[in-house]
Amino acid sequence: MRRLGVENDLAALAALPMSDIIAAQENAEGGLMAWRPVVDGEVLPVDPGQALLEGRDFDVPMIVGWAAHEADFIFQGAPFTIEELERQLGPQARRLFDAYAAGRPDTKPQEVVEAVLTDWVFGMPSIAFAEARASSGHRTYVYHMAWGRADDPSARATHGARGATGAVGADRRSGSGS
Repeated sequence: MRRLGVENDLAALAALPMSDIIAAQENAEGGLMAWRPVVDGEVLPVDPGQALLEGRDFDVPMIVGWAAHEADFIFQGAPFTIEELERQLGPQARRLFDAYAAGRPDTKPQEVVEAVLTDWVFGMPSIAFAEARASSGHRTYVYHMAWGRADDPSARATHGARGATGAVGADRRSGSGS
């Protein structure tokens, strides 16, 4: 909102042309991952993730998880190269790439990079969050959706695909997924 010149002025924001808002979104630092809840002390008094980790939520079971190919959507247009992985993850990138590649001997390097990024950005935080929440005594379940179709390799578990299956973590047609 600051870049748009309407910091804290919702009426001014609403009056802007949609093209200005979209341009600001496309140029936000952090890309798609920059859009998160903003703790303002009034509407959102505390960070939602912190509140959940501390058990300050309703005692409702929670399902936490990720799809095997989340990075397909989130990192659209980014090169899935070892150099990009090093830029994203730093010095441990090569070691992670090598470990993942060893477990996927017939996989193209760009698919290995995509798998590392997916687990780094979605898988590991999902597991860490679920473990922390469960340790506060709340029922928390984890899923990893990894379905795909042999006849169409582009039809696979990507960001947002959970709704396409009709159930979290399961593909009703094949029974695959986890």
